[in-house]
Amino acid sequence: MTETKRNILRTHTTAVSSRMLYELAKEPVFRPMKYFSIDRVYRNETLDMTHLAEFHQCEGVIADRNIGLSHLLGIFTTFFKKIGIDKLKFKPAYNPYTEPSLEIFGYHPSLKKWVEIGNSGVFRPEMLEPMGLPKDVSVIAWGLSLERPTMIYYDVKNIRDLFGHKVSFTSTKKNPICMITELVDQLSKLEETLSKQQWLGGKKPTQEDMDAVKKLPADFNRKDYPYTFAW
Repeated sequence: MTETKRNILRTHTTAVSSRMLYELAKEPVFRPMKYFSIDRVYRNETLDMTHLAEFHQCEGVIADRNIGLSHLLGIFTTFFKKIGIDKLKFKPAYNPYTEPSLEIFGYHPSLKKWVEIGNSGVFRPEMLEPMGLPKDVSVIAWGLSLERPTMIYYDVKNIRDLFGHKVSFTSTKKNPICMITELVDQLSKLEETLSKQQWLGGKKPTQEDMDAVKKLPADFNRKDYPYTFAW
């Protein structure tokens, strides 16, 4: 009993999801919900090229009717494809609070091996019903690593290079995610300018604006910038 009362560093963020689901069950009428959290977790791991003693877990939970494992597979395929990771494998797994459960693996081109990048599953009824959720409600959930997908995307061979004195500030400032953010800010200002001047006979974007547009990814949502892309 004494041992079970000791505090430990958390190994996952599922406790956050459980608390939110319990609060959802208190509502008079059930409504579909999505919850997301990103936080640091800790493991008793031997450090190597793909393992850290601490990392960030990106947790997601969806509570709704008529959802299941196929929706999880669709979410992962779409999500990772959007961030440039399209080589995925799924493996059945065991989790005490989900059934069925599956692990997600991404292929690392330089390491030439599959690396686990997440775990997921459908919450077991015996976990949901004591909270007070309706019996016909299902909950799908996942916990994704932040560091390992970063390794795959940027072709980092050693996960330890993402932390500490080895991290390059230059590469951080020049990475594509920061670049896209700057371009979106530029587009937002251009869109506002063009929309205001539309009534004054219109204004064509400058060469600098056109160059910025050319740098955008092919799947960029252009519907949010109707004036900018009208030309």
